[in-house]
Parts: sequence; C-alpha cells; structure tokens
Amino acid sequence: MTDETARREVARYWMDRTDSALASAASELAARRYDFAANRAYYACFYAASAVLLVAGRKFTKHSGVRGAVHQELVKPGLLDATWGRAYRTRKNVPQALDRGGATPVAVGRQLHCR
Repeated sequence: MTDETARREVARYWMDRTDSALASAASELAARRYDFAANRAYYACFYAASAVLLVAGRKFTKHSGVRGAVHQELVKPGLLDATWGRAYRTRKNVPQALDRGGATPVAVGRQLHCR
C-alpha cells in the first residue's frame, strides 16, 4: 500500500466521522440540546478539514494546527472561500463557550451561521 493510498483510506475514515457528527448534530438540535449540537457541528468541521488536509499530505495532532492550516493551505490560495474559513474559526469557540455556561441558544444560533 502506498502512502497516498493509506492517506486516502484514513481520510475516508475522517469523512465517515464527519457524516456521523453531522447526523448527531441534527439529532441534538431537534432535541433542543444546543450545547451538544454545537459540539457535534464543530467536530464535523474539524473531521472534514482534517481529511482534506491529510489527502494533501498534512497531518496534525492539535485542533489549532488544523485551524491554522485551513487558512494557510485552503483559504489563502483560494481553494476554500474565506466565508467558510471564518465559519470554521468561529465555530471553534461555540463548544468552549457552552462548556463555560456563557452561551444561550440564541447566541449559539448566531455562531453557527456563516457571516
């Protein structure tokens, strides 16, 4: 198995996790569990970004590395619209704010929509 084939298999795994996280976010949102919905939405973004970057040969151990690479490797060269880059950067704050008890469902809703 080549390195590229292995990267693609792992990326497929991350995209499967993305699908699961999105389904979970929708379920949590329907149940009005906004903190869990926000968490799952963030992880869906994280998993998808990790998959795309892995296929490009980049691998990270921290969320901050993925966030930085999204902007450096995808937004700056024009591969990803800046609106989506800002949306990902913004979403990372939502689960943290909810964990601290500092967000309401209305604030979460505002954070989860692209600006």
